[in-house]
Amino acid sequence: MMYTTESCRIRPATPEDATVLATWWADGKIMEHAGFPKGLNTNHVALKERLLVQSKMDTLWLIEQHDGHPIGEMHHRIKNAQAQIGIKLCVASTQGQGIGPDALKWLICYLFTQFDITEIVLDTMIENTRAQKVYERLHFQKVNLLKECWQDQLGRMRTAIVYRLSRHDFLQHASTYCQS
Repeated sequence: MMYTTESCRIRPATPEDATVLATWWADGKIMEHAGFPKGLNTNHVALKERLLVQSKMDTLWLIEQHDGHPIGEMHHRIKNAQAQIGIKLCVASTQGQGIGPDALKWLICYLFTQFDITEIVLDTMIENTRAQKVYERLHFQKVNLLKECWQDQLGRMRTAIVYRLSRHDFLQHASTYCQS
């Protein structure tokens, strides 16, 4: 299953993608915006097993350039009619080109049209102002500020912003997300 947008291709991650994903997650420069300045030590075997058994309700997606070169990842997890999502462009040279918003629009359309969900929620660190601007342009609403909600690897207390996109707001702006 492969999906194509104007700026990228999107497909479910497979066990063969475990190495590139683990490499990205281990890189503190990539993971800093998520609060992991030292990166994450990911067990390759466990990640391969997770990717082998992922379901439509809990999917890790790979974002690729049109030539198939991997440049990022996103995920969704659906529980109790709510989809929790996250997105990360991991190749710095691809950031700021509209690929992230394009992939996010695809994911929003996919989730609201394929699943009986009432809302999509996500969070981001307060320092990640670029992401906040994207979410707000896509009609997400700030619903919570989690002040000093957790301590990062360097001992710093981190603050997160929680965003929500309701089905109602999606339907009002469906043409923003779903391109015919």
